[in-house]
Amino acid sequence: MRRRLVASYLVIAVFVLVSLEVPLGIVAANRERDSVRSVAERDAAILSAIALRDFHADDHGASKVDLAELVRRYESGTGAAGVVVDRSGS
Repeated sequence: MRRRLVASYLVIAVFVLVSLEVPLGIVAANRERDSVRSVAERDAAILSAIALRDFHADDHGASKVDLAELVRRYESGTGAAGVVVDRSGS
């Protein structure tokens, strides 16, 4: 009798823990995914602003950034892949 009672309490405890931890894990995974997406969007906006500034800069003393070098530094610093495309997507 006592073993059955302990076993039933154990089953209930495991059920409660699983039913609480699974949704918590899903929420944490969604938050982490959103955080990674946010950082990638921010970095893309910064890189595009630098590129846009260089395309609109005049040739009189304005420092131009080599986009390929900028992307290489970004990739080595973050471990992410960076791609620069024109309007046609090439």
